[in-house]
Amino acid sequence: MNIHSLARTTPSSREVIAARRAAGVPASTVAAHMSIDRKTVRKWDRRKQTEGLLGLLDRSSRPHNSPTALPAEWRAAVEALRRLRFTQAQIVTALGLTKSRVQRVVASLGLNTLSMLEPPVPENRYERKRPGEMVHVDIKRLARFYKPGHRVTGDRSDTRLRGKRGYEFLHIAIDDRIRVAYAELLPNEKAGPARTSCAARRRRFHASASVASSG
Repeated sequence: MNIHSLARTTPSSREVIAARRAAGVPASTVAAHMSIDRKTVRKWDRRKQTEGLLGLLDRSSRPHNSPTALPAEWRAAVEALRRLRFTQAQIVTALGLTKSRVQRVVASLGLNTLSMLEPPVPENRYERKRPGEMVHVDIKRLARFYKPGHRVTGDRSDTRLRGKRGYEFLHIAIDDRIRVAYAELLPNEKAGPARTSCAARRRRFHASASVASSG
């Protein structure tokens, strides 16, 4: 059972309502304590007395009878024509139904568009056979800051520049096979600093990759 976000009562709180009424607490007092209407208090109290705990559960709003609902054989005919790639207009002409009825049936079947009749396309991606065979590398430039900006403070009045603080560069490597990732902040994106820590990063990365592949 899915209770919507604005529900004032739940099965447990309804049981509390019924228990307080059974203890002799006036409906007005229970309503005030639970922040609900007196009619609601009387409703759940009545359901508890007549139906027990099952009466405190939510009921479907769907009507018991739908005299104007499309018969099952007509729904099957609409579905059959739709799966033959008939448009909704063609189904209306072939079966003599109204457009609104055909639209409701097609929507309930999840066949609103003809593209939904196509088989799902498999994911077009490649994958290496061994860990470490291919590593994707990317660099993200991150600006340094020393005080919160207007996104935090909400104050846009001070627009003066406080001096340049420079950037840091996040180097990221992801293994294509097992999706193990390694990241490290370096002072710039040039080859020198990257080569300096390359050996250490490679050892740590492949150690992580071997542990992940063995698991």
